[in-house]
Amino acid sequence: MKRALFIGYFWVFIVASAQTRTEYYLTKQDFLSGNSVQYQEVRRHSYIEATFSKENQLESLKYFNDNHQIKSSENYEYTDQNSLKKKQTLNENNLLVEETIFGEEENALRFIQYDMDVKIVKRWGDRFTITSFLVDDGKPIVHKFYDVDGKYYGNIGYMYDDTGYRTEEVWINEPSKQIIRRWKYQFIPETNLHETKEYDQVGKLIQHFLEDSTGKEEVLQFIKPMDHSVAVDGSVSYLLINDLLSGRFLWTQKDLTGNSIDSISFQLSSSLKKKGLYTHLLTSMPTLESSCLKQITIGKLEPKSSTMDWKSQTMVTQEYDLPKTVCKV
Repeated sequence: MKRALFIGYFWVFIVASAQTRTEYYLTKQDFLSGNSVQYQEVRRHSYIEATFSKENQLESLKYFNDNHQIKSSENYEYTDQNSLKKKQTLNENNLLVEETIFGEEENALRFIQYDMDVKIVKRWGDRFTITSFLVDDGKPIVHKFYDVDGKYYGNIGYMYDDTGYRTEEVWINEPSKQIIRRWKYQFIPETNLHETKEYDQVGKLIQHFLEDSTGKEEVLQFIKPMDHSVAVDGSVSYLLINDLLSGRFLWTQKDLTGNSIDSISFQLSSSLKKKGLYTHLLTSMPTLESSCLKQITIGKLEPKSSTMDWKSQTMVTQEYDLPKTVCKV
């Protein structure tokens, strides 16, 4: 099948004129048949207004009621090779309701690569993706995927809370209706972090991590003291959120000009790479307690679980610049 058949009512008229033009139709069937009428004939009826470009490509369809009020509209975009690239459907308030992308589309690519276990999709020509949106804020509700034969083979759906925060993402294979992937998202106000949990086909948790507002993965949280400095007894407590493949801690003391004057560094042993709560004594660096400018760098903290498929992060480095107010003088 060809792309025009998939969308049903899409139609490109070939005429000799080299100018943009507007045509009117009383019904959808008239439009599909190319039976246009003069504007005078639609003034007391509901009608369709079609606009064509200089290249004779359909640019827009507008649907009016018999009071000449717009009910909905459709906009069309094309590639440099004059192939249909995108169709958008808008409501009476000109807000996006639905979008169809023809050919390669990023969500379809991710879905195919995971569900069908392929790295390269060779044929994109007649594939298309239909996305529905929340009208109020434009967030996607679902991406529906169709192959070269117009067969519906899967979708990615989203759920949101009352504030518009995305709480869940589900990948479903069609026509089996099987969930092949699921994420749950939660914002934690106490830490200002975003929690992500990923589950497999049988509902088993396969990935769990925290990110800050910039999308940087949080692998460690300081428990004592909360300002990331050294406690009175020379100790520091922290929580490893996930298992690590490797890790090295570096505490650096700097003078007021930012130059390093002392530091402590140690590699994490196997017993210290598992998620959990830990406390370290820093007795070999007493000058830390009198420092007026400290910096703590946790470098080469590499999460044990694989990263999300839209991230290529392989190493996490966290740095904390401590304010002067926590320094002893």
